[in-house]
Amino acid sequence: MSDFRGTTKGSRELVASLEAMDYAELFVELSEPDHVTTVMRDGGAAWAIGDPRPTLATDDVAAIQAMGRCLAWRASRKLEVNALSGIHPRVCQWCDFPDAEVLAAIDWAGWNSGLIVIQYATWKGSFGSHYDRQTPAQGTYTNVRWAAFFGNAPSRDEAGRQRRSLIEAAMYGGLPA
Repeated sequence: MSDFRGTTKGSRELVASLEAMDYAELFVELSEPDHVTTVMRDGGAAWAIGDPRPTLATDDVAAIQAMGRCLAWRASRKLEVNALSGIHPRVCQWCDFPDAEVLAAIDWAGWNSGLIVIQYATWKGSFGSHYDRQTPAQGTYTNVRWAAFFGNAPSRDEAGRQRRSLIEAAMYGGLPA
């Protein structure tokens, strides 16, 4: 295997040809990567790994999305911006909870989602250089519930309608108004 990065015309052409390949073709051309790096979501400022499970924590993805809408609406009101009134048109079942509790539940859910924030494969060149490529797993969820919620079956439009309906039910209870 030759050097991937360099200033020569040949190395630039090699990188261009690798960039044109899809991820599966790289396995045929270069074999398995020498290293795969994965960075998962690790919580946030309101909840961190090792902290106890927050009071409002839930495995219901729609409920977490509803909490996020409520919290975003609160922030927009504090900034005297009315841009989010369409996603939070009336008082929801999360409005009475303190911001910190809602945010801790959202941070916990972000960790629990198993979101692969970054995943890339590295192939090493003969002279110390390397070629890095984002893998198809980047931006996907390892948590089956989150993956299903954000999937696009049976179609993207229908999945979006279903998600909106579930989130509204989680915000206001029962069927969407």
